[in-house]
Amino acid sequence: MSQLTYPLCFHPTTVVIVNGDKFQLDKLCSAVDDQRTIIKPFTDPIKALDYVNSMSFAPFNRRCTNALEEDVRNRRSMGVNLDLIQNEIYESNRFSQVVGVMCEYHMPGMNGFDFCEQVKNDYVNRMFVTKQRDARLITDAFNRGLITKYVYTESETLKTDLNDTLHEIQMKYFLLFSNLLFTTAITCSSECQSIFTEPAYIALLKNIIESHTINEYYLTATNGSYLFKNTNGEIFQLNIYDSQINDAELLEGEHGTYYYSFTDIGKESLQKEPVFLEQFYQKHPQKSVY
Repeated sequence: MSQLTYPLCFHPTTVVIVNGDKFQLDKLCSAVDDQRTIIKPFTDPIKALDYVNSMSFAPFNRRCTNALEEDVRNRRSMGVNLDLIQNEIYESNRFSQVVGVMCEYHMPGMNGFDFCEQVKNDYVNRMFVTKQRDARLITDAFNRGLITKYVYTESETLKTDLNDTLHEIQMKYFLLFSNLLFTTAITCSSECQSIFTEPAYIALLKNIIESHTINEYYLTATNGSYLFKNTNGEIFQLNIYDSQINDAELLEGEHGTYYYSFTDIGKESLQKEPVFLEQFYQKHPQKSVY
């Protein structure tokens, strides 16, 4: 079965960075694009572990899936409502979801191997962001399955490397649960369209996300329509149609012909007041270091 290229839901999430050197920690935090990733910094690895392991894990797909009444006892069938995905924009804690931890190898009272081994949630990506260039050490960490990524802190391209890595692990997280949800939806319903695998549709999403600096998006209908928000707080709607409507543009696919419109709709067009990243930062200041 084909996998999605873009997730059904995407928004900034939290990554924990641990470094016993306050100067290095500040350097890393300042390099992160805070419109795309929320950083929780720690100098103490024990406190960082306590924080990561105490966080509840509630991926968005759980809020769109429920056991069908007739099969609750046997747990054999699931009901899926993809229309609920757009409600994630109203979830005030969505940015708090921890999807990754980055640690230095040498830390007070604990090394990077010990730290990564004690992260309990298998869905949290574990990474080294370190001054270490010991190839055997890094290779050993990868081979033991302790880390999925490595970022060298002394690189001239640190800012790019760090933000690319953070974006990659967030995409990995959202694609994992999007594909689980999408596969279940296809199994349970015939409503899901083949548009999600159309190269022309994928190219359209890519162009919208890149050209409008989108940092959040949510599927609004099983036909491939999306709600987008960019880093300036502007909200856009992509509507997909199966026939020509008003000024809808043609989208010629390999498996069918579609039409689409892309418009700036503004917050006032939404049913409720969405919770944005700026409001999250007001309640959860990112400056504190433990």
